[in-house]
Amino acid sequence: MQDERKIRLSHTRILFGGMALIMVVLLLRNAEATMEHVHRGMLICARTMIPSLFPFMVVSELIVKSGAGELMARWPARFLGPMLKLSQQGVCALLLGWLCGFPVGSRAAAEYYRAGTIDAREFSTVVCCCNVPSSAFLVSAVGVSLFGNAALGRWLLLLAIVSSLTVGLLLRWLLPKGQGRPISSGSSQAALLPTSQLLPNAVSAAAGSMLNVCATVLLFAALVGTLTGSLDALALSPTGRTAIYGLLELSTGVCAASTLSSPVTAAVLCAVMVGWAGLSVHCQILSVCGGCPLSMGLFWGCRAGQALCCGAGMIGLIYAGWVRPQAPPEPAVFRDVMVGHSVVWQTGSFAHVFSLVCGALFLAALVFRAVWRVYGKKRGGGYRT
Repeated sequence: MQDERKIRLSHTRILFGGMALIMVVLLLRNAEATMEHVHRGMLICARTMIPSLFPFMVVSELIVKSGAGELMARWPARFLGPMLKLSQQGVCALLLGWLCGFPVGSRAAAEYYRAGTIDAREFSTVVCCCNVPSSAFLVSAVGVSLFGNAALGRWLLLLAIVSSLTVGLLLRWLLPKGQGRPISSGSSQAALLPTSQLLPNAVSAAAGSMLNVCATVLLFAALVGTLTGSLDALALSPTGRTAIYGLLELSTGVCAASTLSSPVTAAVLCAVMVGWAGLSVHCQILSVCGGCPLSMGLFWGCRAGQALCCGAGMIGLIYAGWVRPQAPPEPAVFRDVMVGHSVVWQTGSFAHVFSLVCGALFLAALVFRAVWRVYGKKRGGGYRT
């Protein structure tokens, strides 16, 4: 039993276990900063997340459960289907993700998988390719509000979609063939629901998913709040601090990028963070895909690939003269809410040293597990990701 538990100790468990260990220490040392950032997270949920995301989640639920997705995706499926080996339902979930932003497309894919209309391979392809920020967030919040450049927001959206297609084309050849329908190959669950119950069920399901998304946002707001004090003590460069923020949470990362002195560096970092999307978004995606087969190693590899594609694409656009980065306007309300500092950070050498030691230990564990997976002996069928 003990050997089996060791075998199933995956990189994902080590990562989140290490994050939890670091948060425990920093929460005790920076309680006031944590409360302040959670309050900001609540403002973001109330002002941005719920108004922009909840209606789309209800609409996507109605599209899936009513069977309208097949009709909506009939024409795009003629070229996206053969290109990515997707059915009409898979193309529908992909389009919902591109149009509405994460995690709408992943939620639609999970509903199709549970209904038995797409298989495990198709589900993995859609979830790895459909999660891009919404057009409203990229164009309005990032382009106009943060950088004063709506064209930059539109280019970021285009780069995100193109990088998703690129990853989808790679998955077309890398993933094994379909593994069969999980339940049945029949129609979706809409046939089991009376027409009068479609809207109430859609609202109820979307509300539950929205609650999970907001809870994830608050958790990572607390994580960013506890981490900021340690970053201040380490005297990291603004670029390094921005990269760490972007690794954890997209909104905080792009806001921090808009404060950098170099507009070119800010634009490139912003593109990389849009492709990566942040661990907060990754957890939001996991919360709506419960019970569905998803390899976290594959998912994170695809996110890293999209981050590289977006960053390289932005560099090419800048050198081609199609994107002209400029200094962001002052002030920006969205930036002030996200990265304003209105609390006095409680710093202590013990907390900083202990958190760094914990971080080094779990990163070393990740490297060791990766090396052992490649060169070590695989017992009991290998390691689960």
